[in-house]
Amino acid sequence: METERIVVARNVILDRDTNIFSVRWSPEDSLIAVAGSDGYIKIYTADSGSFVRALNCHISANNMPVTSVRWRPSNPHTKTKNILLGITTDGGIMHWHATSGKLMHSERLRDNHIYSLDYSPGGSQFCVGCRDNSIKIFDDHTKQLASELSTGRNELLGHVNRIHSVKFVSEDMVISGGWDRNVLVWDTRANRVSHSFYGPNVMGDSLDYSKGNILAGSHDIRDQLQIWSVADQSHVLSEDLNSESRSCMVFTAQHSKADQGEIFAVGGGGSCETYFYETKSLKQFSVLTNLEKSVYSLDFANESNKVALGCGDGTLRTYEVVQNSQETY
Repeated sequence: METERIVVARNVILDRDTNIFSVRWSPEDSLIAVAGSDGYIKIYTADSGSFVRALNCHISANNMPVTSVRWRPSNPHTKTKNILLGITTDGGIMHWHATSGKLMHSERLRDNHIYSLDYSPGGSQFCVGCRDNSIKIFDDHTKQLASELSTGRNELLGHVNRIHSVKFVSEDMVISGGWDRNVLVWDTRANRVSHSFYGPNVMGDSLDYSKGNILAGSHDIRDQLQIWSVADQSHVLSEDLNSESRSCMVFTAQHSKADQGEIFAVGGGGSCETYFYETKSLKQFSVLTNLEKSVYSLDFANESNKVALGCGDGTLRTYEVVQNSQETY
């Protein structure tokens, strides 16, 4: 008897009025938040897909997209639960109470655009990746700018183009990537780069970290899947993601959460597919091919083996990775 993983469809929610750029399960997996091109964050129940509410994130006269959304991590020291953080391309940063729909705090970075967002593991800080090539780290309690990561004097490394992905690995470590094809590992205590890797054209939330390795998805026609070892500063894997002579140019990549990263998924546009791999063996075990438009975002659930996809046709799709037993002879 041989056991393999398969991906099973569970639910499809349709909103033709928007492209879904970011999708996130709530900490307890009861809700799913999606950020879209229409300037709203929309919240759905995870079990039935019922619509809960829409949060209007228009912060200027222009109707700009919400490019990323994050739930504040569960923290025993915070009184208010279900805090949702969203960013807009015209510099908006908004904290919402998802349960009541109340806007808790908002501000706008003037003369700047924001493309990426992440919370620190403990939820005490969040960072944003910007058009001015900087990563800005904020104190989540005071909402004040705590530090800024950027190119400095004395040949300190930094980004030289837009930053489309930021990831808090720990309270003291951030990884980032963007149009300049540099994936940088930052020591936030010293506000400088500790390691750098060149290659992936990062065009979305396509960086993740697990067990010493960086997972990087590249928006390109080849080598769309790349894995790097931080400790060895070596290239672990480069792989083309192609189907029927079309390339899947990656927008999003992530490790699973509930099982500490036993698998990972990569999705994108072009061939509009999502690929699933085992992390240890780096073996591909499934691919979703029946997607009409680009997969801009994916997110694994926190407490189960489910995954949500946000697509360019306005669909929020949920799947479950299950064990399938097969007789072998």
